[in-house]
Amino acid sequence: MYKIIVADDNLLTIQALQATVPWEEWGFQLVGCAENGIDALSQLSLYHPDIAILDINMPGMTGLEVAKQLLESKERILFIFLTAYDEFSYAQTALQIGAFDYLLKPLDNEALKEILLRAGEKLDRERQTADMRSKLRSEYENWAGHLLLDGINGVNRSVTELEDMLQQEWRPAGYELMLISTTDFLPQERVEQLTDQIRQCLSCQETSYQFKYVHARIKEGFLILLVFQKIQIMRDYDLASLKIANRIVDTGRTLDTDLFVGISDFSERSLDALPKVYEEAVFSAESRFFLENKTVIHYKSITSKSFRNEYTLSRKMQDMSLCFIRNPGILRTCWRNLSN
Repeated sequence: MYKIIVADDNLLTIQALQATVPWEEWGFQLVGCAENGIDALSQLSLYHPDIAILDINMPGMTGLEVAKQLLESKERILFIFLTAYDEFSYAQTALQIGAFDYLLKPLDNEALKEILLRAGEKLDRERQTADMRSKLRSEYENWAGHLLLDGINGVNRSVTELEDMLQQEWRPAGYELMLISTTDFLPQERVEQLTDQIRQCLSCQETSYQFKYVHARIKEGFLILLVFQKIQIMRDYDLASLKIANRIVDTGRTLDTDLFVGISDFSERSLDALPKVYEEAVFSAESRFFLENKTVIHYKSITSKSFRNEYTLSRKMQDMSLCFIRNPGILRTCWRNLSN
């Protein structure tokens, strides 16, 4: 059922609407009544109804003023105004600011029913459209994530398709790739919860740093491809990615989970080097073992002059580790030699 609030400074009008209108039979629920505009605004903020039936002239705050304030705040409410014949010019103003319709006093229940049924049909269509958009958005995100996974594994056609999709949708200025990992063992339920929280964290920062993102889950953790939309100097992209990553780490702490973020170097416009970018993100994430008290590591920082020795050591250690993984027999031979 769609929720409705009624506001009128004439108590008899409110009582008539409460007593004579079969709200539920028509498919609606009357959740609140107000006798002035200020009270109406308070109830609208409290109940978040789908439809508001407002008297145009009310003390304290007119129905038009209430509607303007709610419309400016992007609240999705259908406004129906009550007006007398001598206030008809107000009704025209109401339609101009985006009201759904108006009713002339004294109220006629059949006229009210006809307007409400049309309002219900409009809300039905809007919900169906929103559901469809949500479904399409979800499918788009899932497919983009699939292409990202293919791309880091060197599937060129997937890189090309992903790049084309992002160009059409977001017109990127450049990219940085994040690998988010944890040393904690997380049950599936916690993984899902953490994924939702990370996505909320990213969405809250999209406007501030002017980026969008593609996400995917891998064995090592979460992959986030930051898609920057504003052209700026490279240092600003790096600073933005560091700030975004630190917010993600803070989000993990709220869930009692220690997160570590490795960030690749900035890649301008093209995704052709996606496998290399992925290697940079992985290398950065794994370098935390050699950099004390680091939860966020940018590839550029560990290849800079101040970290050059650590970078060389980290690279050698990781190469040696990879060698042992690929050739476990070497490790056993080394261990026997050490034992002897």
